[in-house]
Amino acid sequence: MDKQIKFKVTVTEKAMASFQLYHHYHKTSSLLATAVGGASLFIAVRHAFYGLYDQTVIFLIFAFMLLFFMPYTLWIKGKRQVRNSKVFQKPLEYTLFPKGISVHQDQSRDEIRWDQLLKAVNTKNAIYVYVKPNNAFIYPREDVADQWDDIISYIRKHMSPPKTKGLKG
Repeated sequence: MDKQIKFKVTVTEKAMASFQLYHHYHKTSSLLATAVGGASLFIAVRHAFYGLYDQTVIFLIFAFMLLFFMPYTLWIKGKRQVRNSKVFQKPLEYTLFPKGISVHQDQSRDEIRWDQLLKAVNTKNAIYVYVKPNNAFIYPREDVADQWDDIISYIRKHMSPPKTKGLKG
């Protein structure tokens, strides 16, 4: 019989903002938008070199929107989400067990089976276990550092390999 792994997580503004940025910039459309922003910056510099200042301003604004404003708004959105949600004001208690993941806080408890989870990925600062296409359990490294490798191994063991190809380590 498999053991269980239990841990507590506090989703901070920084952790949520990092998730928002990770999730957004791992979509094809976002990568394309970043490439267009980079191209706009290049065109702005080129136009400035040739003295086409009115077009330079237009391309600089476009580049600014894609390269700086969008990440900033995602960061702010993540911070605001934590500030405005009662769920994130207290630690969440997770239990990884053979049939799935249990999460509870106060008197509320929920379970999800491994086969219902969409995917699991990790960055150097967090593990994200996607419950829905835009929602994930967030396990910040600062909260689970002593169990980091055990959590990744446990998730790999219980989720199908295609769903865990984003787990490193």
